[in-house]
Amino acid sequence: PRMIMRFPWQGCQTTLTTFTDSDWAGDRLERRSTSGGVIRLGDHCIKMWSSIQKNIALSSGEAEYYGMAKGASQGMGLKAIAVDLGIAYEGPIQINTDASAAIGMSSRLGLGKVRHIEVTQPWIQEKIYKKEILLKKVGTLENIADALTKPVSAETLKYHVDHSSAECRRDRHRLAPEVAKGEDEERSNIEDSSEQEPRLESRATEEEGGEDWTEED
Repeated sequence: PRMIMRFPWQGCQTTLTTFTDSDWAGDRLERRSTSGGVIRLGDHCIKMWSSIQKNIALSSGEAEYYGMAKGASQGMGLKAIAVDLGIAYEGPIQINTDASAAIGMSSRLGLGKVRHIEVTQPWIQEKIYKKEILLKKVGTLENIADALTKPVSAETLKYHVDHSSAECRRDRHRLAPEVAKGEDEERSNIEDSSEQEPRLESRATEEEGGEDWTEED
């Protein structure tokens, strides 16, 4: 099986759309959270990631906030690269998330009751205040970054793959190297031969010398 990323024709796009999600304390050993994100330019998926957060979040809202901050930094980085290439994005970076608590923490100025948050994280509040970043609340099923943080159902995974401009196929590419194809055939022959080998069965017979183990074809 292979996955194909598709880039259909589309008009000029001026806004980067980022989807972010987090799985709070998904790491059973260190209790760290997982951040996932997808950045799209129109219908084109140009970046995605799934990584373990460095800071241990004390709540699901805090984990979502850290994931949102990472998504904002990734979007700003791509926007800076686009400027270097002569592409100017007029609109703000749009971040889609299903976490209401993270939106509340990001939309205000100051830490409020979450004073334990690392000092490197509140910068996103200033970007939102200056309208360089726009937050949007989406449903959990519409957040295509959800499959990058935790196991999901086959139906949900298919929805996320389809809306990431990707396609899963079971064939081989016509330019795939012949060596790889030969290895597949050799592996298939080995599996077929192993199935045809006779099974070893044990049969105990009562004789004076004790138990005698024989092999049947």
